[in-house]
Amino acid sequence: YSVRERSPWQLLSLLAFCVTPQSLPQGAYHTVKQLLLLSLIRTGPVRDPTSPLYLPTAHPDHHPSLNLLLQSPHTLHSSRLLALMALLTDVQAFKSMNTLGGVRDGTTLHAGLLTTSSGGVAVVSDVDLMKKEDVLLLTSTLQNRAVIIGKKKTEIFPLECAIWGYQSNTTKSSSSAWDIVYKVTKECDETASIENVLEGSTESLLPEVDVKAYLALASTICVQYDKSCTRLIAGYCQASKSVRYGSDCELPQHASYTLHLLAGNHSRINFRDIVLDVDAVAAIKLYEESLLSSQHYSSVHITTSTHINPGDEDEYLGDNVDGAMEQFYSKLVQFCSTHIAGFSPHNED
Repeated sequence: YSVRERSPWQLLSLLAFCVTPQSLPQGAYHTVKQLLLLSLIRTGPVRDPTSPLYLPTAHPDHHPSLNLLLQSPHTLHSSRLLALMALLTDVQAFKSMNTLGGVRDGTTLHAGLLTTSSGGVAVVSDVDLMKKEDVLLLTSTLQNRAVIIGKKKTEIFPLECAIWGYQSNTTKSSSSAWDIVYKVTKECDETASIENVLEGSTESLLPEVDVKAYLALASTICVQYDKSCTRLIAGYCQASKSVRYGSDCELPQHASYTLHLLAGNHSRINFRDIVLDVDAVAAIKLYEESLLSSQHYSSVHITTSTHINPGDEDEYLGDNVDGAMEQFYSKLVQFCSTHIAGFSPHNED
């Protein structure tokens, strides 16, 4: 509570640092864990066409979800991270099942991975090792936010879970249907220990049951988007498209949707029902870090580190976070103003 009261940005980073899957070093995959925590916030379908989370091409009853692909040659770490983070929700399924979607046998539907994870997370295996038909189904599901079962006579089910996957071949291109693609190139062998931050005490680490309860409670919060949030995201998208136009690093098609989803869930995780400009700033920074990792290019020229290195804890935890985020906010507004005349997140004109 005290962290949420004094800062709009510190809580997510602190949660990501304290929630460390067993057998992974403290501080490892810090940025990825923040994205996964936001992906664990679950909400209901959006049918209002004026909502920034409304997708006209998607199944109308789909549940907005952050679908993430982790590209890393370190398959053991990647699979372990996704599998153990998925345990922070009550519903999870893993690609040990026979099918992704499901199989109809007469009047009986044998559910698959994507149809048994409603309200939770579906963790798919290494996408490079998946069968061609599974890859096609996965891509279709990501694009349409719906699971299509059958060939001649099809049945369509709205996607009601988040999909996480990993890819071991980092030189291979990934489907553009993923909301977030995060590429890890550095092994997590040198990461910060918890003792450096919590003075040797492990009692402050958050038990899994408490994190699950917190995320479930945060998921119940109905949010409204403040104009300062929507303007900042719109300004960032417009300016980014301008600087990326014609390059190999164009802004993903549904960037606005992903950013509004990240911002909304960042607001929820801080127990706020109004999504503010500070939430948009947090969302854009995480999004830019993911684009930098996968495309090797950042519109606003940020730098990032996947892991927290020893001695760098203060940059990610505590009051220094606010100073860094305020600087990024100023840089972001300047970036938008350079490409949009008279831009201001607080000025409708």
